[in-house]
Amino acid sequence: MTLDTVIGEIKDEKSRAYVDNRLPYTLDVKTAKTYLDHEDIVQVKNFAKDTGDFTSLSEVDQQVIALGVKIARVKKEQEFIRSEPLPLTEFRPANFDAEYKRKFDELASSDSENEEDDSDSKKPSKAAADSDDEWNNVGDDRKTRRTNQRNAEKQAHWEKKHGQKVRAKQAAKVVDMA
Repeated sequence: MTLDTVIGEIKDEKSRAYVDNRLPYTLDVKTAKTYLDHEDIVQVKNFAKDTGDFTSLSEVDQQVIALGVKIARVKKEQEFIRSEPLPLTEFRPANFDAEYKRKFDELASSDSENEEDDSDSKKPSKAAADSDDEWNNVGDDRKTRRTNQRNAEKQAHWEKKHGQKVRAKQAAKVVDMA
């Protein structure tokens, strides 16, 4: 199964002829605009925004992913599809901290040996194993940042829509009290 938009991206005449006439099976070509559900496309777009891939995916790429989501839903296999991406974690090995600490300890011990051997030389600067560097601070993950952004946008929209009414009611209460 494929989409008409995918077939439409085949520009080379030789490749198009192969797809049209020489494939050992027939393609079930669906029209993207009528076959795909809006909520599947929205789910794919939101997921891509959460992972930071939205700008690198073309409309056809998103439609193909949405087709996969729809097929999984039709086959009752939705549990294999993530609705939210996994939280962003640091890209370093699990034993990184232990290895970093071991190297720090080796450096510290070799520095102390060098100090004993050559007390007149300058002390080399040491890397701090538990310093406040970029490695130790992950910050908010994308989901948290996106949720905070959405909440701020909702609040701004609500203020724009209802804020004037609320301020007018509050002003009327103040006038009534006086």
